[in-house]
This record gives sequence, C-alpha cells and structure tokens, in this order.
Amino acid sequence: MFKYLLILTLMISCATRYEIVEEKRTPESVTIDGRSVINTLSDYFFGHNYWMWAPTWGNQIMGTESLISDLNLSLLRFGGIQVDLGHPDSVTEARIAQYIEYCEAVGAKPVIQMQIARYTTTEERVENAVKMFNYFRTLYPVRYVAIGNEPDLYFDNLATNPEYNAQYLRDYTIDDYIRDFNAVASELKSIDPDIKIIGLDLSHRYDQWIPPFVAECRDNVDIISVHYYPFHAAQCTYNVVHDHAPAINTFYSDIRTLIDQNAGDREIPLMIGETNISWDGDPANSTRDASPGTFNAALWFADYVGVSSAQDNLLSIMPWSISEGWTLGFIDASRRVKPVYYVYKMFSNHTKEHLIHSENVNQYLRVYAFKDDLGGVSVFLINWDRNASYDLDLSFTDVLDDSSVTHVVPPHSVSVINLSSGLEHTEIIEYRSDNKEDGPVLNP
Repeated sequence: MFKYLLILTLMISCATRYEIVEEKRTPESVTIDGRSVINTLSDYFFGHNYWMWAPTWGNQIMGTESLISDLNLSLLRFGGIQVDLGHPDSVTEARIAQYIEYCEAVGAKPVIQMQIARYTTTEERVENAVKMFNYFRTLYPVRYVAIGNEPDLYFDNLATNPEYNAQYLRDYTIDDYIRDFNAVASELKSIDPDIKIIGLDLSHRYDQWIPPFVAECRDNVDIISVHYYPFHAAQCTYNVVHDHAPAINTFYSDIRTLIDQNAGDREIPLMIGETNISWDGDPANSTRDASPGTFNAALWFADYVGVSSAQDNLLSIMPWSISEGWTLGFIDASRRVKPVYYVYKMFSNHTKEHLIHSENVNQYLRVYAFKDDLGGVSVFLINWDRNASYDLDLSFTDVLDDSSVTHVVPPHSVSVINLSSGLEHTEIIEYRSDNKEDGPVLNP
C-alpha cells in the first residue's frame, strides 16, 4: 500500500511540474485531378554546381562522386566567381579534364562557363573563350556554354576586393557586358552553331540588367540564367521562411515578365544557375534555426523545388553547392550529408514528368503531385508545423482509378507517396526533423 501511494504521489507531483503535450492531429482533404497538367518538367530540371574544386581551398569535391551520383543530376555547372576570375587557382586544362571526369562519374552533362572577369579587353575575352571552348570539345561534346558570372557585381564586388586584384572592373557596366557577350557568343556559334549559349548569370540586379540585355542580345542568347538567394543570414529563421512559397512564385513571375517583354517573338528559357536559402554561408553567421545546413533550410528547399516545378520554360535549377567549407554545401568536409541533400534526393529520385497539383493547403501544409505517362503518381507532402500532424485524405480523379488514400503526415517533415498506375505498388518515404541525421525512411 505504501509503495502504491508513493508511486501515485510521484505521478501527481510530475503532473504538476511538467506539461505533457500530445501530438495534435488535424484532418485535411485534397483532391488531385489527373487531367490537370500544370507543367511538364524539363529533362534537365535537376542540376547542381561543381564546387569546391580549388586546390588552395582544399578541393573538397573530390570523393563525393558516389553521393552525388545518387542525386540523378542532369546538368552540372562549372562556374562562379572562381571560374570567371580564375581565383584562387587558374582554370587549367588539367582542372577542366578533372571536371569532365566528375561529370561522367555522376552521370551529368556539363555546363561550362567562359571567363569574362579575368581579362581586361573584349579581344582577350574572345580569344580565351575560343581556346577554352575548343579544349572542352576535345573531352566532351559540349552543348551548354555560359558567358561570365554575376557581371552585375563586377564593379562593386570584384573590383573593390583587393584579394581579387580586379580593379580594372570598377567601371564595368551592362553595356560592357552586352558587348562582351555578343562578341564571345557569335564567335563560339561560328565554331559550333548547335551549342546553347547561356547569358547573364545575374546576382540580383534583375530589373536593371535583364531588359537591356535581352533586347540587345536576344539573337545570340539561348537561355537566361539568374541566381536566387532570397534571404540575408539574419533573416534565416523559421518564422520568416516557413511561408515563403508564394514569394518564390512571385520571383519567377517577375523574372519571366522581364524576359518576355524584351524578347520580341522569342520564347527564351530560364535557368536558375545558383540557389540556396541564403548567399551567406559563413559559419559565424549560420547560427539561426533556418540557416543553411539546418532542417528548416531543407524544408525551404522542398518548397523551392515544388514551386519551381510549376514554372513554364524553366530549363534547370542548380543549387549552390556540392561541398565547401561554408554551410552552403550539401556535403561537409567529413563527407556527412546535410538535410538539404536528403530532400533534394527525394525530389530528384521520385518526381515524375508532369506536375498535376500544387496547393498550399494551409499555412503549414503543402502538396505537390506529379504523374508519369504510364499513370503512376508521386505526391510530395511538406509539413512545416512543428507540433501537429495531419490526417490527410487524398482523393484522385482521372488517375489511379479514382481511388483515395489516407495518410498521417508527420509534424515537421517531408514525405513522398509513390503509387503505381494500378495501385499494385505503394511506397511511402518520410523525412522528419526528429530523425534528420538518419535521413528518409520507408514508412512500413
């Protein structure tokens, strides 16, 4: 009796000291129409950036081939300030060959960047581009060629940083880039008219640079590339980023308008040459709950991929980067993968050709559904709610035999439900913040 009273007293005592929070369960329903094809994804939709290759900074990308091949990438970009300026190491034939070998190892096609910032005159830029392009062609049948990197930052970033020794760029303007781009592009097209020329790779000055560039270069440019880093380091918090999906869509709409209004009768594809939740991956600044490398940053990237999949005439999205000393890399120096790697792998491995549904169900829950030409469906569920799960009723019309599926969406998670056309095969993969180190798991 004494023992029972003691146990009961301890239970009451604990109940008065601690609040027991049960997981909330909220019902939601979504109807997915198989006839409603919102967009068909490009064959090159999933891309990435080849970095960090510089020996001076440790060449961290070597040895990541196996992990990156699992991402099923279509394009891999050899670009950035480091290529454009040849800093801190020059772009040599040996390093170009190493990059091509890496592309072949991971199964991705190369996107090569011609150097503009490294040279001081248009003539030098053309001469080097021809030499560089011709060497690439001895290694691989190159199709995608970019010209320069973030020229909108030449005058106030490269020219002002003494480490770069590029003071000659202090007066560089959009007019200079238009001249250099057209000269390099026309020369390379004369060598191989079938290549696709990528222009701009802008940092952020979209309004000032896209209209004049497209108007003056539309006969030479095949693809417009911009970079997308929406948040400063201090903004990378859960409260700021968790409902950012509508703003991502607005970004795409604004860029597409700037291109189309100046392209005449041409339809010029868009590429996102670099992207991450923030450009600032300095470990000293990556201290917030949605900083690069965190689970919340990975959830943001899930929304970014979902919204991007709805964009017409979008060739590729290219995260920055594979591996580096800062927090932006998908893989750290010890070869440990970060949450964003797992999320990108879920999408690149399970996204099907056609987006058929995109919905913000509430302020926390997003649904992105895809189908293939055989009638198979994949449904991605993103739950930003850190406490509540959702009893989600998914109803399908004109696909999957008008069936219904009920699934409990875990709190703070990314899930994908894979359904074969005849429902012979069902697979549920979940990635939750409470097992972020272990990666996604099959739901039994």
